[in-house]
Amino acid sequence: MRLIKKLENFGAKKSSRSDEEKENALKKLELQVGSLPEVYRKVILYFGSDIDFENTILFTPLVPSPWTRKKGKTKGKNILGYLYGVFSEYKSGTLFDHLSTYKGRIPADFLPIGEGPGGNQICIGINGDVRGAVYFWDHEGEICAKKVGNSAELYLISKSLEEFLESLEVDDSEDDCIDGVEVSLDF
Repeated sequence: MRLIKKLENFGAKKSSRSDEEKENALKKLELQVGSLPEVYRKVILYFGSDIDFENTILFTPLVPSPWTRKKGKTKGKNILGYLYGVFSEYKSGTLFDHLSTYKGRIPADFLPIGEGPGGNQICIGINGDVRGAVYFWDHEGEICAKKVGNSAELYLISKSLEEFLESLEVDDSEDDCIDGVEVSLDF
């Protein structure tokens, strides 16, 4: 699968866990959340553990979030910190850990699969119309969304995991900070 090779080129490493251990952990996860989109399932079965990158990795979302860069060579892009696995070798936590942490905070049709800047989550849709699509969850928007009763904190990144992984690129710019992030302390 060319997308797995792309992740390996960014520094992703296959877990030392056996295929049987990875399959058993994935089955345990699916008992909790239901069947996962097939491409995501293949990525998890291949790597098993969290995916950390050697460089800063960027993606271009379909719908910009408040964290989307607003200027410079990386205008319109967001940062991907790492992707979670059913095991964790980099101490970023497992899919199970993050599922537990965000249960009741992230809508039930979404599974946190990775982290962006500031603890924001990259999520994949696991049910209904959002199944397979990838979203950015801005946890700062969580309080405001609960006040108005919607999911205003979710921003569409891509319509599929394949599209998301295909869009990943190394940040070779000299932009060294997240710029133009708007923060409102009005509650």
